Amino acid sequence: MPTELPTDELLPDIIDTRMNLLFVSPAPLRSWVESGHYHDGDGDRFYRLLYEVGLTTEENAPSADTTLLNHGIGLTTLSKTKPVNDLEELEPVDFSIGRLIRIAFEFRPQIICCEGKQVFQDFFDRHGDFGFQKELIADARVFIAPASTDEQVAYENLLAYYRQLKKGLSQPQED
Repeated sequence: MPTELPTDELLPDIIDTRMNLLFVSPAPLRSWVESGHYHDGDGDRFYRLLYEVGLTTEENAPSADTTLLNHGIGLTTLSKTKPVNDLEELEPVDFSIGRLIRIAFEFRPQIICCEGKQVFQDFFDRHGDFGFQKELIADARVFIAPASTDEQVAYENLLAYYRQLKKGLSQPQED
């Protein structure tokens, strides 16, 4: 009998077999949970970045987050049950690593993008630098991007990482 992903989560996954790229945030922010949409909040530059690098054909509003699947983009969080304002509120027990592995094997994205270094560190139990990593999750390449909500990262730097991410979608995996 196939296992089903939980349905009592605070913010449902936006995933299906059309996705080539899966963005994984550490946890849903309280503003996301309140609106019911990923990356909904003041200062979040996610949708603008997707548009500016050509991952989407228009700059979507957070309320159109489910339309990202039309562009091959999926969204999820490692923690599905604890909304946060600050990542300091999270503990290792809050993360569902097995769930992410199951998503990777079932839906087969080409790239899994960890939004922020904490996602990568919690998954692989080691630090990583921004950019592509040597590790895979299922067959998916792993990329670490700065969080689009991180005000300490200049927009131009975020844009450079998102361009690298987009370029990686069109390149075969290197052995």
